[in-house]
Amino acid sequence: MNPLRFHFARLAGRLTRFLLRLVGRAASTLPGAVALRLAPGIMAHLASGREIMVITGTNGKTTTTALIVRLLEAAGETVVTNAYGANLASGVASALLAARPGTPAILEVDEAAFAKLAGPLQPTHVVVTNIYPDQLDRFPEPAAVRELLRQGIAATAPDTRLILCADDPELFPLAGLGGRPTLFFGAATGELAAADADMASACPVCGHKLTYEAVTIAQLGLFSCGSCDCRRPQPDLEIGHREAAGTDGTAELDILWDGKRGEARLALTGLYNAYNAAAALLAVASARPRLPREHLLRDLETARPAPGRQETLYYRGRRLRLILVKNTAGLEETLALVAAAPDAGALALLINNEPADGRDPAWVRAVRSERFPLPRVPIGIGGSQTTVLADWLRPQLGDSEPVEAENDLAMVDRLVELCPPERTIYLLPNYSALFALRRQLLENGAELHADTAAGAGR
Repeated sequence: MNPLRFHFARLAGRLTRFLLRLVGRAASTLPGAVALRLAPGIMAHLASGREIMVITGTNGKTTTTALIVRLLEAAGETVVTNAYGANLASGVASALLAARPGTPAILEVDEAAFAKLAGPLQPTHVVVTNIYPDQLDRFPEPAAVRELLRQGIAATAPDTRLILCADDPELFPLAGLGGRPTLFFGAATGELAAADADMASACPVCGHKLTYEAVTIAQLGLFSCGSCDCRRPQPDLEIGHREAAGTDGTAELDILWDGKRGEARLALTGLYNAYNAAAALLAVASARPRLPREHLLRDLETARPAPGRQETLYYRGRRLRLILVKNTAGLEETLALVAAAPDAGALALLINNEPADGRDPAWVRAVRSERFPLPRVPIGIGGSQTTVLADWLRPQLGDSEPVEAENDLAMVDRLVELCPPERTIYLLPNYSALFALRRQLLENGAELHADTAAGAGR
């Protein structure tokens, strides 16, 4: 690239960032978009001379990224990251434009964007959380996502370290790709449940039906193929969880790491967040082998939720918990979490079909309601897909009707009236619904819980 063009594009991007910050607006994507428009090859120059870790996959990217950042910051490091899920090329470039030369970067990258960004970024580590059916209009089959991830990994250096979920058969073909060193995280034995007899996951290597001894979430579990060598690898780190007593939204983690046991506390609940914590611990330990593991387990407790990822707000005398849901696996796990929550006083589902969400809302209908029964509390529906939600809810609600209103904030206001003061309203929006509702709540007097506000500014 012409050096003059690079410097001009970088200056234009930084000036855009300055002007946006001056008027109080977020600068998470536009500065990068401006720089890339002026110099399409600028990404490699922005990445040059710095250590980069990339986190990708379907679910858990934002949370895993935030956990890695927190563990490194707790160890005294300064790192740069792309906040608020700005995980396309423009968001990644914006983050790097704001960073000093040589500052390590912890970057969340969209699964599709990873195929094109991995080469210019040349990460030292690639963390892949999982591959679930998601945004069916973009990725009709998980195999399409896996191929994009394969292309991206193949564009990295031969010594790039891979951190993969051992329990996900979709990731098996990526392990050791091109001889790249690979570490695995997985669920402890206590998290495994009996597999459904009709579970029909195809082997990602040969296409034959996989056999499951047990499962955790969706297709994750103890899998093997009778026709090839595809089977669950032995995890380097196994993790189990149990919800802490009370309503503080924390979990106790039991960890088996290279044969040694440990414990940690996490300000996030649910098995899916235990998986995220396991990925973060492995990634940081691989990147910083001199950091004592007991310090990493201790510092995990200081991590706070990213916006909308089990974030707690107080609004009109009620406690609200915002939990992003965006596909079948995520909604099933979240419904299981809410059904088991002792403080649940109301529940709301808010689903849009904007481009960021995926146009096809069929994933809602795929949730196995018989396996994930709804809690017996008032249930609201919002977003643009209330008809889809009402149809899906009808078998469980029977003669009852879900709570609706003229807009999402008004629907939450109705749930506030129906929810007992000592209980929590669980709000389950997808992407576009999440940020719209969160903004409306904050503009109308909601306050972030002190323990979650630390993560909200990322």
